[in-house]
Amino acid sequence: MKTDGCEILLEAAVPEIYRINAFRISGLNVNASTREITSQLKKNQMFEKYGDVSAKQGSPFPIVPSPDTDQIRQALHRLRDPETRLLDEFFWFWPHNIGSYNSDAALECLSRNDINSAESTWIDYEATVTESNVSKHNLAVLSHLQALDYEINGKDLTEDEIQKRDECWKNTFKRWKLLFDHEGFWSRLTARVRQMNDPRLTTGFVRRLRESLPSAILQINATLALNAAEKGDIVKAKRYMQLLHRSGFGNDEGLIAIKRVIEPVKNKIKIICKSYVNDTYLDAQSKLNASSKLIKQTKNLLKILDILLPGESPLREGAHDEVALGALNIIISYVNGNGDNLEKVLKILEEITFIVLGESAGSKVRMNQNIIQKNFEYNQIYNKCYYCKENNPDDNSSVEVKMYGDVEKNYYSNQITWRHLTVKVPRCLNCKKEHTKQNSISWIGSIISVIIGISIGSAVSNFAAFLFIAGIGIAVSISIGSSSVKIPKRSNYNEFPQIKELLEKDWTWGERPPTN
Repeated sequence: MKTDGCEILLEAAVPEIYRINAFRISGLNVNASTREITSQLKKNQMFEKYGDVSAKQGSPFPIVPSPDTDQIRQALHRLRDPETRLLDEFFWFWPHNIGSYNSDAALECLSRNDINSAESTWIDYEATVTESNVSKHNLAVLSHLQALDYEINGKDLTEDEIQKRDECWKNTFKRWKLLFDHEGFWSRLTARVRQMNDPRLTTGFVRRLRESLPSAILQINATLALNAAEKGDIVKAKRYMQLLHRSGFGNDEGLIAIKRVIEPVKNKIKIICKSYVNDTYLDAQSKLNASSKLIKQTKNLLKILDILLPGESPLREGAHDEVALGALNIIISYVNGNGDNLEKVLKILEEITFIVLGESAGSKVRMNQNIIQKNFEYNQIYNKCYYCKENNPDDNSSVEVKMYGDVEKNYYSNQITWRHLTVKVPRCLNCKKEHTKQNSISWIGSIISVIIGISIGSAVSNFAAFLFIAGIGIAVSISIGSSSVKIPKRSNYNEFPQIKELLEKDWTWGERPPTN
């Protein structure tokens, strides 16, 4: 029957699990008595009283920088609680036999900082496959500790160190997995609980610890991946996830670990979405900006989930869709409130289409995108000046184009029927003024051309007058050519959608067909 798991283990399952281990910090062995713990605590208090920055460590794996007095005090207090003490014992080195710490060959090597000899001794013991498999446990702790020290030491590794680190990870997963299924090992831990004889600590704690061990081990790697992803180191984050998936503990255990690690990320996305969607905005522009800000503030959070979660994960899809629909709801509210910057809206919707993952949410996004795209195209045609494409049209300035079509002739009565209409091409007041100016200049140019023609035709009796008139013509031509306003001519409306459609149906200009 499945229990609730060992919460205290899961809380402790962080990359620094060995750096906060009370036995590593204090230098005490796992069999340290209450008297020894109290004595060490008094020494710590003396160090603190006389202002020493840190107490001297006796651990074969010294922590750099050395723990300060506050960290040492917290570590010693951990040893006074039976559950946290057993947890720190679990992630430290055991004597081969219970109670034989001082006569243990491998631990004696460790006390002299001879790590290689201790490791060789455990490897030899491991080959004998003892009942409790303590040596395999110690080798699992050793490789795990070294792998994590390589990961969080903050310096670039040499090729040899990288090879050693990778080998440590391989051995870590292999040995922890074997220990998880080894009954003798867990019997040894249960025996240790009985030896401690503390009513606050039961054998049920051991069962919960065993059940949660795979998730806890993998949670450490998931946390490393999360930390790397938050810093933007995608390569390192993906390496940690590969380690997790190749651990041999199975996808289910990996997913449990990942879910726990990403919970704060999911909650942050939820809070951001809720704050923007439920906020009150003073004007339409603020509402439009809010949609963009929502997307921007959740972008990196979604990237983290993309790295840590598999592509088909419902959790990943849910987070993406929550952001997409939140931004969409703000956009819809903006448009329904007569927001008119549809060009910006379409750009935001384009971003949303890259965020949304779910079929239902995606359908909703695309439906609204199509509606707004059609509204935008309509506005561009009918709610903007056809000539400059920028200003709003003026009703009194529109260009009226008369057209007729669907001509039919009754050969018996010799009568002709047709349909006609007036198409209004939207135009702004500025373009109307410019067209009026162009028309006036055109008339002046025509008159001058006639005068010049007459002057030339009369054999140019007054050459000075001819030059004067010609000069006016040249000046007008220059004026026309140097006009600062570049807009299409008034008659360039063939591409106006309604007119273009009528022309394709064989309609033509005018109110009616010719009478002859």
